[in-house]
Amino acid sequence: MQKLHIITVLISSFILLSCSSHISKSGISNTERFSMNFEGLTDGEIKEILGEPSYIDPIDNSYIYYSEVILKKNIFNNKVISRDIYLIKFDNNLFKEIIALNLDNNNELKISKNSTPNKIIKTGILEKIFGGVGKKRDLPGGIPTTGTP
Repeated sequence: MQKLHIITVLISSFILLSCSSHISKSGISNTERFSMNFEGLTDGEIKEILGEPSYIDPIDNSYIYYSEVILKKNIFNNKVISRDIYLIKFDNNLFKEIIALNLDNNNELKISKNSTPNKIIKTGILEKIFGGVGKKRDLPGGIPTTGTP
């Protein structure tokens, strides 16, 4: 009887807790700072104003700041309330432009269909692991692997 009472309390508390919702924030918290004029500022000065970026792209020479707010009800029901991505580009360490993306222009992003070739799948994983078993090869320097001197 005592076990039944404990199980009932656990199940009821689980159901009640799964019905409650909370807001989860990730990334930068203050997006109003991105509306200011950055003209003439260096990358270091912008980093002092905005803080550390979420990602620094060394190829494109740009900073990427990310912010997301999600309403979480349970593990099956999450809704993204807002998502903002700010891409700040530099030219010779001086501010060049800022590009702001959010949920409204989420569908404008084009996802590439290109993929990196995977030789493991092409040759097969077993062949990759056991491919050299039983094959005779000469060692570098012309030393034969079979026979006696």
